[in-house]
Amino acid sequence: MTLVKKLILLILMIALLAMLVGYVVSLQAAMAGVVIILLVLFLVLIAFWGVKSIRDEVANRYYWYEQLLDSLPTPYR
Repeated sequence: MTLVKKLILLILMIALLAMLVGYVVSLQAAMAGVVIILLVLFLVLIAFWGVKSIRDEVANRYYWYEQLLDSLPTPYR
């Protein structure tokens, strides 16, 4: 994930959190609970998306290093 994508994601999360905090303060308790549940679900989805992107990055680097090591000549004895 590039730095630009990470910054955009961070800005979106901050904007969403600020919006949800404003709603929680101004809504009744029942609606506040719904908003909090939606916030938690959103954060869980973001976490899974981050884990998936990290896993993909590790797999790509592992493949690259494996290809590099396979391309090296082997020493003769």
